[in-house]
Amino acid sequence: MPLVAANAMTIAKSQGSSLPCVVVSPTTQGKSGRKSAIKREELYVGCSRATSLEGLFINGTFKKPAPPKPNDVVTKEMENLKNRPIQFSMLFLQDFTATQTTVFFMNAQSLKKHHKDIIADSCPMSSSFLAFVEPHMIEDDDLEFNGYRYAHRSNSSNRHRSDGSILLVHESLNYPTVHVETFSHEAGHCLCVSWTHENINFIMSYRSPKCSITAFKRMITNIIEEKEGDVLFFGDINIDLSKSENQPFVDFMASFNMESKLNVNEHTTDSGTHIDCLFSNVTAMEACLYETYYSHHKAICMILPKY
Repeated sequence: MPLVAANAMTIAKSQGSSLPCVVVSPTTQGKSGRKSAIKREELYVGCSRATSLEGLFINGTFKKPAPPKPNDVVTKEMENLKNRPIQFSMLFLQDFTATQTTVFFMNAQSLKKHHKDIIADSCPMSSSFLAFVEPHMIEDDDLEFNGYRYAHRSNSSNRHRSDGSILLVHESLNYPTVHVETFSHEAGHCLCVSWTHENINFIMSYRSPKCSITAFKRMITNIIEEKEGDVLFFGDINIDLSKSENQPFVDFMASFNMESKLNVNEHTTDSGTHIDCLFSNVTAMEACLYETYYSHHKAICMILPKY
């Protein structure tokens, strides 16, 4: 006998399934035994489970459903989308040309642990510079980034300390001179790694949560006052700029004619804080946050024109 085993399920439960062979019953039977046609929404869901027209079968009398009413919410939304089409655009660092300098910065929270994740991602691996704080690297770690050279590497005494930093430069670029400033006391520590490329001064920073903000500001002041021209200051400063009580730090950076290139109300961590920052006096630049699945922090992507 031409029988094939099959499973039955409600149309509601079938949502999300893709099936090679589907038999749809276009009618429903109530407690009274009376049959009525199912709604057009249910009919659409049931029939669209089939992956091909050849695999779709109708069991019963098919009655064409009535067209949607003018005030139907789905119909109205479809009309809105037709009248106001979305101009969707998405660019990553690999989409920018060689006429621009790009920087990928992130609090890596263990570069050794996430090394394979980073080198498999075309976005960071297309940048001019790779900059990391909290890499949790020790002296014995030997991590290679194909196409990049270490311009700076500061190891930690153990993997649980946050005092390290890494800067890698693309092999097509000149090797920069890197300057490192650090400050530490019993409660915490901070650091600044600075270099110059294409007449732009870059300053990567990290401040541990309990490090003196006054000492941190003093370090920043000494470094920026030595620079001339365009400056980019970025890093994990552990100061939540989305909170109004931390506006004084934004004002402090404004005293150097530098403004945040990120929306301070946009979260840079999974905790809903904005502690990863980017300040600059460069007007012709772009910046955005980049979501990663392996760090508590989002990365910061920077795009600058070459002069």
